[in-house]
Amino acid sequence: MTPHTSASEDTAAARTVSLLMASFEGGGAERVTTQLAAAFQTRGVDTELVVVRPSGPLRTWAQDLLAPRSIVDINGRRLRTSIIGIRRYLRVRHPDVLIAGPDDVAIAALIALRLARLKSTLLVGVVHSTLSTRNRNLRSNGKLSMLADRLLLPKMDLVVAVSEGAAEDLKERIGLPTGMVVTIPNPVDVIGVRSLAERGVSHPWVDANLPIILAVGRLAPPKDFATLLRAFVLVKQAMSTTKLLILGEGPQRSDLEAMIVKHGLGDDVELLGFVDNPWAFMARSAVFVLSSEWEGFALVVAEALACGVPVVATDCPSGPREILKHGELGALVPVGDAELMASAIVRSLREPPPPADPEYLIGRYAPDSVAGRYLAAMDSLFSASATD
Repeated sequence: MTPHTSASEDTAAARTVSLLMASFEGGGAERVTTQLAAAFQTRGVDTELVVVRPSGPLRTWAQDLLAPRSIVDINGRRLRTSIIGIRRYLRVRHPDVLIAGPDDVAIAALIALRLARLKSTLLVGVVHSTLSTRNRNLRSNGKLSMLADRLLLPKMDLVVAVSEGAAEDLKERIGLPTGMVVTIPNPVDVIGVRSLAERGVSHPWVDANLPIILAVGRLAPPKDFATLLRAFVLVKQAMSTTKLLILGEGPQRSDLEAMIVKHGLGDDVELLGFVDNPWAFMARSAVFVLSSEWEGFALVVAEALACGVPVVATDCPSGPREILKHGELGALVPVGDAELMASAIVRSLREPPPPADPEYLIGRYAPDSVAGRYLAAMDSLFSASATD
C-alpha cells in the first residue's frame, strides 16, 4: 500500500478502468479526463483512455502524459455513429469500470454497454455542466437533451458531478436519487500549471508590460464573451492602456470580431485562438476574467488562481462561487452585467488582491487526491454490487 492510498483504494486500484471521451479538442473536459487517466496510472491502476475522434490539439500532450499504448482510438467521426465502435472495444477489453463524460458521452457509453451486454462493467457518468441551465439555453434540442438526461442518467451505476451546484441540479431538476450522485472536483495539476506558467511567451503586449485582461474558452454563446467585450469598453474609459486577450476558438469568432470593429477596439483586443500554453499568458496577465452564462466547474478559474493572477468571474451556475470560496479568492459579478464586471476588473487592476495559497489549491484539486476519491467511489460500487 502506498502512503497516499487506503486499503479500499488499493482494492479499487487492482481493477481495470477505461475512460471514454469524444476527442482531443482543447476543452476542459478533455484535459481533465486525460489528467484523471494519468493519475490512475500513477497509482498503478490498469487504465486506458478511449477516444472517439483521434485528432485534436491535445493529442501530443496526452501521449506525453500517459503510459505508452494506453490510448485507444475508436476512429469515429461523430459520437452517435461511433456507438458500435465503442461496443466493439468493450466486448474486447471488458473493463471493470467505464468512466464517461460529459453527459452525452456517458449516454453513448450506456447504449454501447447495453448493446455489448456487459453486465459486469460498472458505468460512471461524469457531468461537467449544470444540465438544467444548459438545456434551457440550448437553441435547439434543449427539451430532447433534458429528456435524455432524465431518462438515461438514472440507469448508470454512479454519476459524478464536478461541483456541488451541479450535483444539486442533478438531484433537484434532473431527478437523480441522492445516493447515486457524488461530488468530485476536476483535477488541477497546480505544480504542473505553475511550471508551465514560467515558460516564456512572445507577444508585443507582454513585451511592453501592458496591463492585460485575459479570458480563455471556446468562442461560443455559453462563454458570453460579448458581455466581456462590452465591459472592456468601460474599462478602457477608466484605464486607457489596458488590453484584452481571448484564447480559444469556436463558432462565434466572426460575431466577436464584428463587435471588436464596431466598438473601435481593433488595437486593444486580440482573439489568439487555441494556444498550447495558456498558463504562460495567465501568469503575465493583470486580471483573468470568466464571463460565462453557465459552467459545471470552471477549470480555468482554478488554473488562473494557481498562476497567481487576480480573478473576476460571473456568479454563474455552477463552479466559480465554490472555487473562489464565495468571493474570498476573487470577485463574483452577476451574469450578463457588463457594468459590474467592468467595475470589478478596474478594482482588481488598481488594487490587486493577494494571490491564492497554492497549498490550498493543491490540497483541494491535486490529481492524485481526486483520483483517490474516484477509486474510493468505485470500491463502494463494487461492495454494493457484491451484496445485491
